[in-house]
Amino acid sequence: MSAAEEDLNDWETEEEEDKYVARPCRRQKTKKKLLLKKASDDKVIVQANEFGVLSGDGWTELANYIGVVVRDNVSILFDDWRLVKDQQKEKLWKHIKKLFVVSPKGKKQVLSTMGVALRNFRSTLRNEFIFPHKDNLKMLRLPPKEYE
Repeated sequence: MSAAEEDLNDWETEEEEDKYVARPCRRQKTKKKLLLKKASDDKVIVQANEFGVLSGDGWTELANYIGVVVRDNVSILFDDWRLVKDQQKEKLWKHIKKLFVVSPKGKKQVLSTMGVALRNFRSTLRNEFIFPHKDNLKMLRLPPKEYE
């Protein structure tokens, strides 16, 4: 490849990267850092109603944190939450139990919410990065910088 062709390829790559950078500024994804900084003795209590369904302020905090945990620890290559290994689900459950007081009856609801969070995250990625560039295969080859 000649030097001119390399310069042309570099220019095309920079142009493709600029398209990803040019998106409007939005709020960033939450990482729930304050929750992680709490002392291990200071767990968030998640209450259940008379039917055993988790609810209240603790549940809201937990549901938000579930999204963070799933986004960071479960691969988007799983087509279905049921295909995620039980070992990994158990590991996620233990992680949740370190920060929240949840009754064992709430485990099914928590794991179900994790499945919904994974599906929502994959859907967001698809709508934000794949569908807008479905006609431009060059854009789809390069992952966005935040997911490299």
